[in-house]
Amino acid sequence: MGHTVLFEQNGKVGIITLNRPDVVNAVNEEMQVELAEILLQVKNNENIRAVVLTGAGPGFCAGGDVKRMLSNFAKTPADQRVTLMENLVHNWLTLLINMEKPVISAVHGYAVGAGLSIALATDIIVAARSTIFSMAFSQVGLLPDLSGLFFLARTLGVHRAKELIFTAERFSAEKAYELGLVNRVVDDDLYLDEAMNLAKQLAEGPTRAYGYAKKLLHLAPSLDLNTFFEYERLYQSLVAETEDFREGVNAFIEKRPPKFKGR
Repeated sequence: MGHTVLFEQNGKVGIITLNRPDVVNAVNEEMQVELAEILLQVKNNENIRAVVLTGAGPGFCAGGDVKRMLSNFAKTPADQRVTLMENLVHNWLTLLINMEKPVISAVHGYAVGAGLSIALATDIIVAARSTIFSMAFSQVGLLPDLSGLFFLARTLGVHRAKELIFTAERFSAEKAYELGLVNRVVDDDLYLDEAMNLAKQLAEGPTRAYGYAKKLLHLAPSLDLNTFFEYERLYQSLVAETEDFREGVNAFIEKRPPKFKGR
């Protein structure tokens, strides 16, 4: 396992840590390769039922590694850049977004540019109170990538998203909460504990049901109601075949807490 991303397992929770603290975890090619490897392992590990994604050092992620962009990405022919994004960037990002297990971002310090995009690609965001957020891509003449534009528009609406993208405005965790971009804001010394406690709670839940709920939530904005109902019927019928569904019903009838297994 490489050194730009760390992984550890705490019970049923997998903890992924971006680990380039000297550059506030700026994203480079090595980090993305390691993220793909780790996310695939997490996906295939049935003993991991929830994930926390965080950053080492002074911040969650300060964006892309601008120096590497100039030396590598900017000098790559356009057709090769498209292939690079497909095979490198969108590979690990698809694994993250489509992860059946709940993924919680624990952010602190800075979540700007690619850092904010990565956080938005997770399911729940817990932020330290002093965190600074920004869609900073326009400051280097780029459009938001790593799905940031996609999730920002869905969360805020097109016009508000355009303002944050065009101005590269820096905003606080409290404002991010008011906008609906983050789920919880806590004191700086509590953000990781808060994320871990939530992950441990969700790790005891019906993992398959969470996964299908995520699929439907991702699909819903682009579907008409009748097509949505088709997916709803399909996914509900699949969830009804799980051990967790049977356990949940039996626990309800027997008036006891359910013991879900994620199967």
